[in-house]
Amino acid sequence: MSKMKNLVLAAGIVSSFAIPALALTSYANATEETATLDINVSIDDIISMSLSAPAVGTNLLPGTADTSLYTTATVSTNSPYGYTLTLVDSDDNASLQNAAGASIAPISTQPVGTTNPGWAVQVEGQSTWNAVPTQSSGNVIIIKNYVPSPKAVTTNDTTTVYYGIATASDQLTGTYTDTVTYTATAN
Repeated sequence: MSKMKNLVLAAGIVSSFAIPALALTSYANATEETATLDINVSIDDIISMSLSAPAVGTNLLPGTADTSLYTTATVSTNSPYGYTLTLVDSDDNASLQNAAGASIAPISTQPVGTTNPGWAVQVEGQSTWNAVPTQSSGNVIIIKNYVPSPKAVTTNDTTTVYYGIATASDQLTGTYTDTVTYTATAN
């Protein structure tokens, strides 16, 4: 009986090791589960613009002209499609006006000079002068439509705009003013 006892004891020892081994084996062979996760990051367009001066001005006598006034717009944007820079008068009267109500009208006659009194703007590198449209006209002067190639971030891109003013020989005295609005829009 001692052999039988040893056999039963041996079978019990083997089976006690076999059960945990079976359990480990069943976990190790379990079906695997995987999942994917999409990561989305939206980067908004940013754009900044500055003007080289908050105002431009000159002193003129009646019957004289000045086409040397200018400002430089500097634009930066992260849009790979660049930007559009526009100019429009800030209100519904595009004339330069003095306190007495006298005016210097916007003109697009070429060139701005004493034979063509008025005021206009010219983008650097272009030969034409443009009358500045009023805010309510729905029109703007497209100063620049810049698209970088290859597509990239635009940093400190500059555009100079000249202001030409010519007075009539009978122009009334006074300080003539108007305000224009520059707008830079990411494309």
